[in-house]
Formats: sequence, structure tokens, C-alpha cells
Amino acid sequence: MIKHSKCGWEESSQSLVEFGFLLMDMYNPRAGFGRTGHSTAFDCCQLGQAIVLETFIVNRDASGNIMDLVVDRFLSKPCAPTDHYFELLAQMIQTTPQLLVQCQSQMQKLLGHLPNMPCHSTAKLLRASTPLIKASATLCDWLMIVLRKLLFYRELECRKVAVSGILVLLRNLKKK
Repeated sequence: MIKHSKCGWEESSQSLVEFGFLLMDMYNPRAGFGRTGHSTAFDCCQLGQAIVLETFIVNRDASGNIMDLVVDRFLSKPCAPTDHYFELLAQMIQTTPQLLVQCQSQMQKLLGHLPNMPCHSTAKLLRASTPLIKASATLCDWLMIVLRKLLFYRELECRKVAVSGILVLLRNLKKK
């Protein structure tokens, strides 16, 4: 269905993406007492990820709108559990890094909000976006400036974010 809907973003593709994000939004990764992490909600989240990712790959005209929705999910609840969104972003970057270079403004918006995110989330975000940072020298330079500015913030958490971000970049961007 996704492959046949690439002609009209306004019609079926938009509804499919909204449905995929709805499935992902309903997932809460915290397992209760005596439960395993794998459940029907997890399966629904995986289905939502697959729908959004496939639509992103097939319908290149809608990629900017889909990327806006992903960025909004990160920025609306920075402290909420968003591991499934990190997985989606990593899959999007791994499958089509050149397409995401065209969506560089959305990535800059997301990476510009590093001071508002917890330290563990920024490390996951930087690990997920490493292939994109390797593909775009301007994004890498811009990110280094952001991390350098974070080193001089007054809050300790911002400085932790900067140090962990620089360490992640040094580990993953080293030249062989």
C-alpha cells in the first residue's frame, strides 16, 4: 500500500504516517512488575516504525514532513522515554543518509536543543546521527560549535552533555 501511495502525500501517505506515529506514541517501554519488555504494545510500536520508515523511503516528497514529525516528538517531551524514536531516526539515517542531508535544517533544529535534553538522550541521539554527521561536513562543524558552546554553560548537566557529545563524536568519527 505504501509503494502505491507515493503519488499523493496529501491523501493516503499522510494518513499512513499519522497512523504509524499513533502506534509509536502509544508505546510505553517501561515494563511492570513481573512482565517482560516484549508485548503487544511493543509489536504495535515496531509496526508503526516500519510504516513510517517505509513511507519515508518510498515517498521522498514527504521526507521533510516526516522528519519534522520525528523532530517534534523529540522536542515535545525531552525527558520522556523515546528509545523507539531513536531507533527510528537511526534506521532513517542508515537507510537514506543522503536524503537526510537535504533535511539538514531539521537535524540542526534537533541538535540545537541538546542543552534541553538529558545526558543519556544526547548520547543516543549523537550515536544515531553519526552516519549523517559523517556525510555532511557542515553539520559536523555546526555540531562541534554547539558542543563547544555547551562547555561554557553554567549548568552542570549542559557541561556533561557537551563532554559526552564530544566523546561520542571522537569515538565514532575517528579516521582510519
